[in-house]
Amino acid sequence: MIRNAIIPAVLLLSGDYATALAEETQAGIQGDDAWARNDFAAAARWYAEAAEAGDVAAETRLGWLYRTGRGVARDYNTALHWFSLAAHQGSPAGEYSLALLYQEGQGVTRDYAEAARWYRLAATQGNAKAQNNLGWAYQTGRGVPQDYAEAAHWYRLAADQGQRDALGNLGLLTLDGRGVPRDRAEGERLLRRAAAEGDRDAAAAVARLPPEPPASDTARPRTVFGLWRSTQAIRDDGLRQMYLTLEVRPDAVTFTYDCRFLDGSIVSGSFATRAAITADTIRILDGGNSEASAGGNQCAAAIKPVTLPYRLSDGALAVTFNEMVVTLARTE
Repeated sequence: MIRNAIIPAVLLLSGDYATALAEETQAGIQGDDAWARNDFAAAARWYAEAAEAGDVAAETRLGWLYRTGRGVARDYNTALHWFSLAAHQGSPAGEYSLALLYQEGQGVTRDYAEAARWYRLAATQGNAKAQNNLGWAYQTGRGVPQDYAEAAHWYRLAADQGQRDALGNLGLLTLDGRGVPRDRAEGERLLRRAAAEGDRDAAAAVARLPPEPPASDTARPRTVFGLWRSTQAIRDDGLRQMYLTLEVRPDAVTFTYDCRFLDGSIVSGSFATRAAITADTIRILDGGNSEASAGGNQCAAAIKPVTLPYRLSDGALAVTFNEMVVTLARTE
């Protein structure tokens, strides 16, 4: 599920919102910019122009606007039209989107087998959401024969890309030993990772687990030093989500960002800066910036010298960026 979030003002996200510029029309780029501003009516107009010109990425995004009713009246039949065009041109995002319509019976008669067929086409091209949904089809036997081992295979491929739902689904299979060897420690690790990224079902599953034994004298001390990851996207503009990881050391902080795009790809980058750490603040001394790209998608982040208040409690680190609190969980 896409969750809305706002990036802290001190962290600046920039770059192309979609596929390589060479593969998009100018109207498609204008549509991406309008989407990023949450001006979905303008995005729909630009995407319609781009889609009519054969821009495959714009076809998929226009379909999503019609499917969700953002900027246009919700119309599953029109969404089906645009998703079908993109899917039949081999677009993984289009194939995944078309599969969703067949799965939910939106604009078409519900057909789990047809949904699984399109999920497979997208999954074999690396689309993490399609990999997760194909795993779910095998786990539940919807559209394909029930096969827990096959479900675990597709979940793992998606989980390796950080796909939140797949992490939780694979964690549950691992706890129960279905399709994979039973491994409570690994299952719990996967569930906690999914929960840290906002998966409520995974969080509920973790809450039902037996309590951990009391911490020993050798347990990790309660300190801000270590590796921390944001528990939810700090930026979500519909086309991509951005997650933040901080590695806090006594004299430096490394910022690592992961941008996850609608087409299932992930772009990561990082930079380090000198820092002075006190009991309740992280003072950024130099600042820094980074730009990264992969598969035509681009992402960037930057921070200026600033003092960041923080609070440490119950294994969570809450850092205040310009009056906005970002919560991070410790990562082993």
